[in-house]
Amino acid sequence: MVDNTPRYFKYPWIITDIIQGRAHHLSFPFFKRYIGDRERHSILHHMVRSWFQFTQVHGFNTWINYGNLLGWTYNGINMPWDTDIDVQIPIAQLDRLARDFNQSIIMENPRYGNARYLLEIAPTYIRQGNGKNFIDARFIDINSGLYIDISALSRTGFHPPAEFHNKESDMLVHCKNWNWHSLDELLPLRHTYFEGASVYIPQNVSQILTYKYGTKSFTQTKYHNHNYQKDIQMWVPDYICKKSPKHRFNEFGQLTRSGACNSEMLMDEYDITKECTQRHQNLNQDLSNPKYYNIEDLPIFRKDAWDYYNDLNNNLVNHDRWYVQMEPPKRSSVKQHISNDNDEEEDDSEFFDQDVWVNLV
Repeated sequence: MVDNTPRYFKYPWIITDIIQGRAHHLSFPFFKRYIGDRERHSILHHMVRSWFQFTQVHGFNTWINYGNLLGWTYNGINMPWDTDIDVQIPIAQLDRLARDFNQSIIMENPRYGNARYLLEIAPTYIRQGNGKNFIDARFIDINSGLYIDISALSRTGFHPPAEFHNKESDMLVHCKNWNWHSLDELLPLRHTYFEGASVYIPQNVSQILTYKYGTKSFTQTKYHNHNYQKDIQMWVPDYICKKSPKHRFNEFGQLTRSGACNSEMLMDEYDITKECTQRHQNLNQDLSNPKYYNIEDLPIFRKDAWDYYNDLNNNLVNHDRWYVQMEPPKRSSVKQHISNDNDEEEDDSEFFDQDVWVNLV
């Protein structure tokens, strides 16, 4: 049956959107309207925190990878043009996730926002199939249709690409989209902060991104009609300005309007991201050897989308900024994997148990 199953996760087909494809990263049943860039940033900002809080509480080990991991290397936040979040999970843990929580509605912590998420696992996750279902599950914001793509990694009898032939003595795993990894580049997972929230990432970030995107992938400063301006640690749309202004900050170290290329949006984004990006720079100057830390998650800094529009519609604010400052959450109970020879490492024995990675069929 799996070999004959059509695409399980569908997106809306809109004839006027065939070329631009703006609806291609929205889940079909929940599509109501196109989502603007800044609203999308807010929804994903809240979603990634909710996902990792949910999986931590219930004992699932997941980590971000690929485009989102690439965004993390620059400034610890998602790239502004990215339209979803990609996470990975061992196949046996996805199986438990499916048995315990498939078709569940997960509520966002009301301290942070009003979102509701549907966890939906494709019935095709049990084997490789016909190539039409390489996404195994989704964590979907039912108010917008935006989602987290969840891919299971498993050990199968398929032959790896030539680049991995010298690693055949290691355990090799892959997802249904044929992205291969050796366990030594994934484990032990590293705790870090993404969008200000506690998340996990693979151990060897540079190796994974070099293989996926090339040796210059995390040093380029021009992508997707944006340019990376290091003095404010932000990707800036080219239509706002293509390089940093000569004088950016006043005598108090505050970003000026002219320093923000006369863009109110850029000033708002700087207020939102500066704590996240500064923390990332302090902790991860060397991507392979993060500094020791014992600090809390940052508060939510992007307004919840419902609150944002409610404030505007009811004239509760006299501006259209997404920046909001909230009380910091209590100390996270997430285990922090840190590079310090004097600290006890996390127990990764479960990950090295081959049954966790073996394909189910």
